[in-house]
Amino acid sequence: MTEHAIKHKNQYAFLFILGGCFLALLCGVTGFLVWLWGSLEDYELTTPQAALRRYAACMAAGDEDAIYEMSGFVPDAFNDREDYFAYLKSRFSGDWSSATFSKTASGEGDIPCYEVYFGDWCAGALELYPAAEGSTHGYAWEARAVLEYSDPFEIEAPAGAVVLVNGKKLSEEARTQVSIPVAAYEGVQPEELIPTVTQYRVGGLLREAQISAIWNGESCAVEKESSGDGERYTVRSYCSGEKEQQARELISAAAHAYAAYITQDAAFGTLQQYLYTDTEFYRAVRNFYNGYYNAHDSYEFRNEQIGELMEYSEDDFTGTISFDYVVKSGARVNVYPSSYQVSFLKIDGQWKLVNLITQ
Repeated sequence: MTEHAIKHKNQYAFLFILGGCFLALLCGVTGFLVWLWGSLEDYELTTPQAALRRYAACMAAGDEDAIYEMSGFVPDAFNDREDYFAYLKSRFSGDWSSATFSKTASGEGDIPCYEVYFGDWCAGALELYPAAEGSTHGYAWEARAVLEYSDPFEIEAPAGAVVLVNGKKLSEEARTQVSIPVAAYEGVQPEELIPTVTQYRVGGLLREAQISAIWNGESCAVEKESSGDGERYTVRSYCSGEKEQQARELISAAAHAYAAYITQDAAFGTLQQYLYTDTEFYRAVRNFYNGYYNAHDSYEFRNEQIGELMEYSEDDFTGTISFDYVVKSGARVNVYPSSYQVSFLKIDGQWKLVNLITQ
């Protein structure tokens, strides 16, 4: 072999070895970069920002299953999965694709907490909890919405009414008091005749409270009052049909008889026919002295109005009546505006007036 050939052979061998070394180095560098990239990805999954971005992506995509899996939410008597997502959609109603996060004071137990901003609006907050092993595809944290539940409120309803909060029937556990005598019937004996109401206390709702009630197969009215002590709902059942018509006639007749008796325009017997005798009201009226009224020629009732008539059972009703009691003495006319709350009970099959309160 000539010297020239040997020289070329050595050059080829050197280039081959050099190429092999380069390829080995390239493979090593590539492997290192792949390992480094994987390590960085693994590290990224351990950061709070990764959990926040994942939560935002799930919300933007409407992935309710993933959100619910992370939520840690436990349904109760008034809040279920549907209520949970209704709350999220109401509270976090912005564009999650552009949401930003700002770390704030830690929650209970030093749990990391981040406020959620849509532009300049702070919609709420997310807390980060350590992820359960294998539950979140390598993420070290799970983001959960901070839930703000409603304050407790009270509901008062006739004893026989079925009360519902957001469509869910209240159980006995929600009752705080039972058999509360209705104040309009105070002084009736025996006390077992007095209609009663039940008081409930409810709180911890995610949705706005919607109160409904059914009594005797009919929907009831619900009145809401707000004060410094919180919200209070009163369930009312109003008379209707034949009972309403009968109640209006009785209230008008009894109130007229009472007003006329007070002014000596009617004897006690005229009023007594409407009365149940075993009441404080009966005893007070029976002993009332009406002799101080001046004599007059005539009287009449004007501008009479009867308010809505409430019932607490089939055997009671109460309502209000107002009128001008006009008394004439010669050319002189005196007008006495009168307003009463009147309560009746059905006793031994007959409606009897058991209380009348001047308003």
